[in-house]
Amino acid sequence: MSLTQTQKNYWTGSAVAGAALAILFGILAATSSGGNQGAYIAACVACALVMVVSVVVLLVRK
Repeated sequence: MSLTQTQKNYWTGSAVAGAALAILFGILAATSSGGNQGAYIAACVACALVMVVSVVVLLVRK
């Protein structure tokens, strides 16, 4: 089953946003010296997971 153009736009946007937020939280985790570092790492992993799932959907459902 193929994706409509609207669905492709949604999953592409989700992948781009997930990647951008993962990079942002990764930078914050690397430069953080306080107690928030664990939260930044968790947010980074969650955003990266969103990106990976979005890319997999785009590749599998073309």
